[in-house]
Amino acid sequence: MIEIVPAILPKNFVDLREKLSLVRGLARLVQIDICDDKLNFENGLPFWEDFDFEIDLMIEEPESKLDYFINAGARRIIFHLEITKSLDPSIKKLSGIADIGIALDWVTPVNAVEPFLEKIDTVQVMGIKRIGFQGEPFEESVVDKVAILHDKYPNLAISVDGGVNLKNAPRLIQAGAARLIVGSAIFESDNLQTMIEKFKALQ
Repeated sequence: MIEIVPAILPKNFVDLREKLSLVRGLARLVQIDICDDKLNFENGLPFWEDFDFEIDLMIEEPESKLDYFINAGARRIIFHLEITKSLDPSIKKLSGIADIGIALDWVTPVNAVEPFLEKIDTVQVMGIKRIGFQGEPFEESVVDKVAILHDKYPNLAISVDGGVNLKNAPRLIQAGAARLIVGSAIFESDNLQTMIEKFKALQ
């Protein structure tokens, strides 16, 4: 079954709370993209009782923020292989505490995940060139990358994040994506519930 995960790139805590309120009751799992290490969630994440949160850490030295986001209520933390200096200590720290994902830029070869396959829960393929921005155009070559990743590691849960919409989602699913991380297509739609239902109907 394909998992549809709304993605939020919050400007601040108020913005995060507002966007979460829009999908409250429509999705259980939500991804929060962290591009600014100055965002303050020390009092926890809003609506924590209604959501499971995965944190996509797109900041330098994300390993230094692990305690912060674990305490804030993260259930899964995703590291970008191109940014994280040393992944093994973070994986060890999170073992038994939170699920772990690795994100790959659209140009990073798929075999880069091999050293971590038995230690992680998902690989997230980035569908856009400029990381940390919503509304970016989808990079078409990512469909082939998902297919190669799925063929090489058929038991791996593959996520796609960035530029996902109703037009390219069927091709990503056919290529082997198990999870679609969707930002603009959901939050810029006139009816969020209908849009989420349309994505779920693609399964």
